[in-house]
Amino acid sequence: MPAAGPDLNWPIASIAQPLLRTRLSDLTFQGMIGALFRSATVSAIYADLGALTIPGLRDAGIEASISALSGDGDHQAALLRRGRAIVYGFAEEPFEEVEDEDSREEGQLETQADSVTPKLVEIDRACMLTEAGLISGWTDSHVTWQDDRGRSHSEPTAAFCARFIRMLELSPGGTPATRRVALTAAVRRATVFALAYPDRFLTDSDADAGLRARAGDFLFEAAGRQQDTLSRRWRASGAFFQACRASAALNQLYDATLRTLNLPDSLYHALASPHDERLTDLQLRELIYLARAGTRDLKVLAAYRLSSERSASGVSSTLHQLETSPDPLVRAAATLSPI
Repeated sequence: MPAAGPDLNWPIASIAQPLLRTRLSDLTFQGMIGALFRSATVSAIYADLGALTIPGLRDAGIEASISALSGDGDHQAALLRRGRAIVYGFAEEPFEEVEDEDSREEGQLETQADSVTPKLVEIDRACMLTEAGLISGWTDSHVTWQDDRGRSHSEPTAAFCARFIRMLELSPGGTPATRRVALTAAVRRATVFALAYPDRFLTDSDADAGLRARAGDFLFEAAGRQQDTLSRRWRASGAFFQACRASAALNQLYDATLRTLNLPDSLYHALASPHDERLTDLQLRELIYLARAGTRDLKVLAAYRLSSERSASGVSSTLHQLETSPDPLVRAAATLSPI
């Protein structure tokens, strides 16, 4: 089965290496930006950039920012002087929340959730990648760009800006994260992505065979010969991927991720418990608090575990509020069907 849509990462891979302060193998780099964990059976969406790609680039020491593409020739010319610019086309205009979630008045999220039509998570999924390219030349009237096959195209600026609506800017950033920190963060991002978008994570399909093999290799390389609990979980996950058991691989990644968060025992056991095991009143209160006040990753983890407890007091309203979170992964996790 062919890939479901254009490749999000090829233009990044083609220009990122010269910007790296520390040399990374292609496998490590692709793992860090999440390219190995999204199923080939689904289209890339705009949310993937913020969830997987941009954080991985920053951990590698590359500053990355995405902005709306305009016909501002001076701005584009400045970019071209620093190197080629990456451009993306999407089927729909992405929803971007600029307000800080923490600044919202109490109850405002719930009010917004009632008025958002269609749901933001539906908008997120509609923003499928339609095309990716590299700008290689810009004049007042025309833009020259390259596609994923290295073919050169030239078209009027207005037509180009209608085709590509977002631009990703890469530049040398600060000090890259240490290898262990960067790899741990990459595995956590892949896990959180899988919890929020279970239908978009690697599958046992033949279409994902190559990705599963490379994801397994990445996890083996990340673990090395270390014998700590985290490394053992990564190796076990890699083995499951290569044995065509993606669900079992994710279970290992999930356990490894929980162990990196230094959670209190009560929260760890609540998140680690099977979904068919009812949570206690105390566990429910702790997870509801986590879903409302935690970091992005903790909100996704809490929403994932609470998805099977929607009938419990306070759970449905909490998940309803999260549907309008500024972060698309949180929005997606809040709408998961009961497991």
